[in-house]
Amino acid sequence: MITLTSPRSYFLTAIDHFFPYIQLYKKTRLNNVANENVMSEEFLAALVINCLLTEVELLFKKKIINTTGHKIKIIFTHAQAIVFYRTLMALPLPEDHVYFQLIVNEWIQSLDKQLIQFHILQKKEEYSKVTGHTS
Repeated sequence: MITLTSPRSYFLTAIDHFFPYIQLYKKTRLNNVANENVMSEEFLAALVINCLLTEVELLFKKKIINTTGHKIKIIFTHAQAIVFYRTLMALPLPEDHVYFQLIVNEWIQSLDKQLIQFHILQKKEEYSKVTGHTS
């Protein structure tokens, strides 16, 4: 599990400013594969990514509604974290909105660190299964 802990204001900013773009991004992704076969890899990948982004948006909204504290902690599945990480990297942020850039950069760094740690642990487990050695 991947966690993201930030002030409530960060999550409110994401809901108000980032997720409208993410909604447009999801529609564009589906429009780009609209001429593909419904069972093609590209179409199914677009559906999966859109579903994961919808889950992330619902996680944000649910936490905002159910949490009264200043800090909010969201727990992502690995798939949700990867898709959200990639989407954050693709967000078109205006140069004059330093606050938005601060939020996105902080989240990218946090997710990147946790995803790399997970990948390293996964590789160690694979190595120990293959060789029988534990480290």
